[in-house]
Amino acid sequence: MFPVVKGTTKSPSPVSMIKIKSPKSDIKVHKLYFNETSKITPELPKRGNNSSIHNEDKITQAWNKLKINALSKAIAIVPEVGPCTIGPKSFSALISDFDKSDAVDIDKVDLSEAVTSTPFKPKNLNVKPKMKAKLGTLAEKNDSNTFDDSESPPAEDHSCDEYKEIEALRKLCLSKVEAQVERCVQKKTSDILRAWQEYDEKTKEKLLAYKIELDKELLLRIQEQNIEARKVMMESKANAQLKVRELEQSKSDHEKKIAETSERIKLIEQQRKELEEKQKQKREELKQCINNIYKIQVAYGQKYNQINEITKKCRDTRALNERVMGELSELKRMNEQILKLVDKSKEGKVTLIDLKTAETLLQQITTVGEVFARHTDEINEALRISEEAKKRQQQEIELKTKQEAERQQKAQEAERQKKAQEEKERTNKEQPKNKRHENLKLALDVEDCVDADCLRWHLEKSLMLDDCEKTLQPLLNNDSLKQFRFDCQKVVNVPVNAISPLDDLHLEDKLYKLTRMLKGEAVPCAGNTLFLPTGHPLGVLYCMNLLAKKFVKQGEHVVSSKPEAAFAIAAVIVALWVNFPQFGDLLLAHFHRECPYLIPIFIPQVEGQSNEDYYKMLGYQYTDDGKVESQDKFLRRMSGIMRLYAAILVTPLKRSHVAEGKKHPLSMQEGWRWLAATLNLSPRPDISPTLLFDFLEVAGWLFYKTYGSQFTKMLQTLCTDYFPLIEQVTPDGCGGPVVRLKSFLEKILKERAVPPPTGLLPHNFW
Repeated sequence: MFPVVKGTTKSPSPVSMIKIKSPKSDIKVHKLYFNETSKITPELPKRGNNSSIHNEDKITQAWNKLKINALSKAIAIVPEVGPCTIGPKSFSALISDFDKSDAVDIDKVDLSEAVTSTPFKPKNLNVKPKMKAKLGTLAEKNDSNTFDDSESPPAEDHSCDEYKEIEALRKLCLSKVEAQVERCVQKKTSDILRAWQEYDEKTKEKLLAYKIELDKELLLRIQEQNIEARKVMMESKANAQLKVRELEQSKSDHEKKIAETSERIKLIEQQRKELEEKQKQKREELKQCINNIYKIQVAYGQKYNQINEITKKCRDTRALNERVMGELSELKRMNEQILKLVDKSKEGKVTLIDLKTAETLLQQITTVGEVFARHTDEINEALRISEEAKKRQQQEIELKTKQEAERQQKAQEAERQKKAQEEKERTNKEQPKNKRHENLKLALDVEDCVDADCLRWHLEKSLMLDDCEKTLQPLLNNDSLKQFRFDCQKVVNVPVNAISPLDDLHLEDKLYKLTRMLKGEAVPCAGNTLFLPTGHPLGVLYCMNLLAKKFVKQGEHVVSSKPEAAFAIAAVIVALWVNFPQFGDLLLAHFHRECPYLIPIFIPQVEGQSNEDYYKMLGYQYTDDGKVESQDKFLRRMSGIMRLYAAILVTPLKRSHVAEGKKHPLSMQEGWRWLAATLNLSPRPDISPTLLFDFLEVAGWLFYKTYGSQFTKMLQTLCTDYFPLIEQVTPDGCGGPVVRLKSFLEKILKERAVPPPTGLLPHNFW
């Protein structure tokens, strides 16, 4: 592929390599190989983007490097040439013979030997036989004594001359070799450049052909890809069209569903509106029905009361009962139905049918009332006629008058004896109560136990309660009226136990039932029956006394455990007290009996009085086995009673009562009287701080608001004068009430305000 330089044909020699650094890089290296046929084979650089000019520069640099190496190898001949003796084989003779001989054929010199690192040997030179013999003799002599540049020349004069001759000969050979090598290298360089150019042209042709093939292949591949792309595009287009059709179909289906859903929503909305309208109409109807049924109930009650009044006017009730036996059973049935309608109204389950039933019942009871009135008139008229007939017959019975007088005299005598017996029994029963009154009167002489005015006021209430209980004895001692007493207890206990601050309608309902009871009107009892307190002449008074006693018990058991319940109970009490003053007097009497500290009075023990009687007068209760209750339980009951009493003081009147100009039955003056009277007495352990704390916590805020600075002065007196006395009488280990009172007083004096109690009803609650 590359041109070669012909050389000598000898045995192959080791390949030598000359490394030449590139002028532009310290990494790239060019190599020249010299083989057995003296062929110069350059190692071409890798083909890249370098031009031919750049290649020529590299060749020039390689040539210059080659010359330098050739000269270096020529200098290596010097150690091989040693000194020779004088004679025909001397160095001068050798020089002359060398000059006369033909020049060395430089083309036949083995350059591989010349440029290696081994010493140069003359035997390798292709010289004439005569020169060869001289050089051989010189080499043999040099075997025994090799020349060393490091050694100094021999001391003999002839040796120096020989050395100079050899040096001249060496320089001459080097110059000739250098010239010949330069010519050879230039020729080979031109051949290499020419070969490279040819190679470059062929390579370009191959590259061009390869590029054409590549372009063809690329074009073919592009055409195939275009075909594939068209196929893919066609498939994608077909798929897209299919998807578009599917989407259009889906859209149309979706629009249909949306339209159907919209229609369904509109239908549902319309149905909802119709349902709401129907429900609203039903609520209105229900409200109207409840109101109408309530009005009918009131009218029914009035008709029922009219029937009672007609019954009372009848002079012969037995005859009336015989005549209206059927109407009575019908009246009982109507009462049951009207109570059922009332229960349905409370639950909100009445309908137009129930309203019609109520109207029918009202008409029926009107008819029954007319029947009762007619029969009553007939019976009274018959009695009147009978009385007139008796008057006409009076003359006929005058003869029997004496007999009748005697009989009456005997009856009167028996009546007197009976009254005497009853008076004796009454005296025996009043002995314990009189004894109690005597004990209270004894307390008038002890100023430290009770205020005189307060005691007189209490005795009035106590005597009034005793008279009431005496009056009720016939009702209480009659066993045949046991069921009547039981019904009275029911109509009292059920509404009182149900009192709670739920709302104003709830309290109105309880107040309505209790008011009807105290008026003697019919009220619902157990089941669907109506109870009439006037079924006995003492029934209303008995119910009133039971109600007053029940309210005090609510303070003991309910308010003591749930203080905020006191205000709803107090609201009902005040509303009843305004309309029934006798009920209020009985209530105060029961308050004083259960808690004498509300008077206030600290009853001393009388000589000869048992501990049980004394503790009962103080308000303690005894168990069935004769044990007195614990101090904590006693204080808790007294606290509940005091809180209820104070709640009555601060509870305002109903708006309707205010509009009527009625006054509060238990004014703030009564509370001020109790507080002042208590501070004027010596304190008692436990009970004094307990009741003061409960009273101030419930009613203190209204006293502060009403009396202002006067109340503040009273509190200061309580703190500075009275409270130290409480601490003095309080035994060790019983300081709970004292600590609560002290903390409360310190708080209100520091803040200069008394907070309202928990559970207080709003001022315009009802």
